[in-house]
Amino acid sequence: MSKKILLFTTQLWPTAALLADGLNRAGLSVAALRPGAHPLRSLRSLTYQQNYQHLQRHALISKALAESGADYIFPCDDVAVSVLHQHHARLKDTGGPANELATLEASLGDPRHYDVLERKSAFVAEANKIGIGTPESSAIASADELTRLTARVSWPMVLKSDGWWGGRGTCIVHSQEEALRAYDELVGASSLFSALKDAGRASSLMPFFSRNSDARRTIVLQAFKPGCALNRAVLCDSGRVIAGHTFEAVQSFPGNGAATVVRLREAPAIDAAVERLVQHFGISGFAGFDFIYDEASDEAWLLEVNPRVTSACYTAPKGARSLAHVLAEHLAEPQRPYLKPLRAPAAALEQLIALFPQEIERDASSRFLTSADHQVPWHEPDFVRSCIELATRQNIYRKSADVLKGLLGRCAQAQNLGVIDGELGERRVASARH
Repeated sequence: MSKKILLFTTQLWPTAALLADGLNRAGLSVAALRPGAHPLRSLRSLTYQQNYQHLQRHALISKALAESGADYIFPCDDVAVSVLHQHHARLKDTGGPANELATLEASLGDPRHYDVLERKSAFVAEANKIGIGTPESSAIASADELTRLTARVSWPMVLKSDGWWGGRGTCIVHSQEEALRAYDELVGASSLFSALKDAGRASSLMPFFSRNSDARRTIVLQAFKPGCALNRAVLCDSGRVIAGHTFEAVQSFPGNGAATVVRLREAPAIDAAVERLVQHFGISGFAGFDFIYDEASDEAWLLEVNPRVTSACYTAPKGARSLAHVLAEHLAEPQRPYLKPLRAPAAALEQLIALFPQEIERDASSRFLTSADHQVPWHEPDFVRSCIELATRQNIYRKSADVLKGLLGRCAQAQNLGVIDGELGERRVASARH
């Protein structure tokens, strides 16, 4: 009998739906616990769907696992990871059903490491202890401490705040003044106003629930490492890598954002590092590891881990198997050996893949939409339509937010210089109307 998979997402990202489609086409039964407006609702192939409401999260997780009959539950965003960790702890504390605990541990891995996996700075620090190369980092507790630490550094540097994803919460800074300004922005990122903006962008109330998380209060100053951005996506089982792909980000959202165009790369140094990390932390399920790679020296520096589904989990160039298909094969034959890089034809290394709908959201007129392999699931027309509508709405919001941020920034600068007058205010109003 085919194993049943429950995908859990709290965000409107299309990642969960694209993985669901890939798993279903690989022969697995797929269910979903997701927000009501998620594109997953458009997939005809799902065997079960449950709307997610954060205030009822524990009851809904138990309900979805029981009613779907799922053998595994895989988180598809960072909040989902945190919620599943909380749910596991709650079941342990209250003596919850043993079968539900077993499902969570089979899906997520060794519970002793849940807390570290959730806090990216703690994960990098622990990885460094076992000999994995990481950029030099220091936790920042105050602006005064940041001033002291940046008195004598080589610029640029990187400021990072835990608890964010998709490049958010990461700032590359080129001077002490810029670093202090970025620090203030990161500290203020959990404000009510910031949560309101994020809620508008995500069409979700989730930013209000996560804005005061302890993770977001952790800010780290990190050395900048030049090189190309590589992501190693793997499928794991109890600390063992079953298979994986490494992708290079060819095009990304602005501001250190998520990749929108990728290509397959071979980097044995990264493969070996990820195997050690997966074994050390006892990871199960899907995970993605971000590295900066210097091809000339063959050195790689670990930046962070996403212990969840990423876009690389359902993506593969023509001639190569995706991790979604590998999961179906592994569940059918758990002892089957795999070549972990999933060797692909040489031509696959030259293929560019435009992620759907991310590249449309980044630039609806992008040349990569026609020159690269644009992997659109045309067999699910309603899903494609909902994804394009979501990407268009996100793009409009991003542009509007950029305009507003620019206007507010110029207004603040003018106030500091004491040059605001009626005429300038009228010009801003006119500009805003356009």
